[in-house]
Amino acid sequence: MPNTNLSYNDAMDFLLGAIDYEKISKYKYDADSFNLDRMLKLMEIVGNPHLDLNTIHVAGTKGKGSTSNMIAALLSGMGLKVGLFTSPHLINLGERLKVNGKEISSEALCEIIEVVRPYVEEERKKDLYLSPTFFETLTAIALLFFKREGVDIAVMEVGLGGRLDSTNIITPFVSVITSIGFDHMDKLGETIEEIAAEKAGIIKDGVPVVSDAQKDDALRVIEDVCAKKGSRLVLAGREITAKNGRPVKNAAELSGGKAAFGSLCDISTPNNQYNDLFIPAPGAHQITNCACAIAAVEIAASNLPEHKTTLSGAKGVDTVKQALKQLKCPGRIEPIAHDPLIIVDTAHTLESIQALKATLKDYMPPTKITLLFGISQDKEIDGLLNELIPFVDSAIYTTTDNPRSADPDDLAARHKRFGFKAECRAVHDIKEALETAIQITDKTSAVCVTGSTYLAGKVKELRMGGVGQA
Repeated sequence: MPNTNLSYNDAMDFLLGAIDYEKISKYKYDADSFNLDRMLKLMEIVGNPHLDLNTIHVAGTKGKGSTSNMIAALLSGMGLKVGLFTSPHLINLGERLKVNGKEISSEALCEIIEVVRPYVEEERKKDLYLSPTFFETLTAIALLFFKREGVDIAVMEVGLGGRLDSTNIITPFVSVITSIGFDHMDKLGETIEEIAAEKAGIIKDGVPVVSDAQKDDALRVIEDVCAKKGSRLVLAGREITAKNGRPVKNAAELSGGKAAFGSLCDISTPNNQYNDLFIPAPGAHQITNCACAIAAVEIAASNLPEHKTTLSGAKGVDTVKQALKQLKCPGRIEPIAHDPLIIVDTAHTLESIQALKATLKDYMPPTKITLLFGISQDKEIDGLLNELIPFVDSAIYTTTDNPRSADPDDLAARHKRFGFKAECRAVHDIKEALETAIQITDKTSAVCVTGSTYLAGKVKELRMGGVGQA
């Protein structure tokens, strides 16, 4: 790894000089825009780090970020050195690249960028639109970082879809598919079968698959692909069960003072039975995510000679319980302040909004809720508003701090057109919107921030800077 005089600002300028599909609404989703051959060429230039890494691959519409974090926490709790690649980030780019929970340093990031930069810049000179994208470049950086750090295993979360995603160059110990629903339909398909086919594109020949319980149409696709690939399918609701889930509203004692909310449950996998398991992430959906995470880690451990029996019997149960105490799922129904309570969440699909509502009902006493909402213009906005707004008492619409953001005035106009009882207003500046939400919410009520990862991240950043605090 070369020494470098590259500054962090120059490194960011280099990354941001790439085509970034995370910030573009309309583009063609095909093998030209998302080219695995291009990714493989980049890997070849930098020494094919992916071939030297043990990995777990995670795709899905809802829950893949939480599940990836859970898998990483469990593996780390087993004493392994674990890389974690997730997206997008809430505040800092380094959130996407971690080893045992520690973000990549700016120095390490600059050094690794120096490895990929000469080739990428040459490709940009030839044709920017055919050169490695922002996400492809970042995937390469992650793989180089994990190899440099000598991780025992890396958890790689898919960015978009699966089949054409830049992470799909790996051959993992196990592929994980979380809940599949309707999102990015203009790119992944109009039907659940089409979307499932894109997600199932991560399934490799003979590699086991752990899947959340899916809608029948999605499950048929996954089962068909597994049969063709000779891949064993371990399915939630069949080989994996989660029972007796109950919310814990004051979880300080169970979590060692690290979590405000959580769940207790009993989880059964093909390898073990985990009773009275505390998950420091609220919501029934997180119980299912955790069950799939444990099953995936059991399969991965079976490929690691020193850890084949780590999650067996009573010792395995204790290992999991201790590991989950370290779990953090930023931006997933996360309390970031009190008086009033402020909860940030990244829900932006119908299923995730429904999970948010159900969780708030379980964990909060009857109280007034002020909604702070911003969303990308390419989402199913009307359906989300119809699901969410009858649940709240007032709504403030703002931007998401992303070029794809829906216009707050348009969101407020839709609110009024639907005739919702909740009061609403549009506030274009996020800082002002947060301050307004806090002002109109009394200390026994709550502010719920949702609709976008970018909005959740910006609110967290503002709150860390003291916005709205006495």
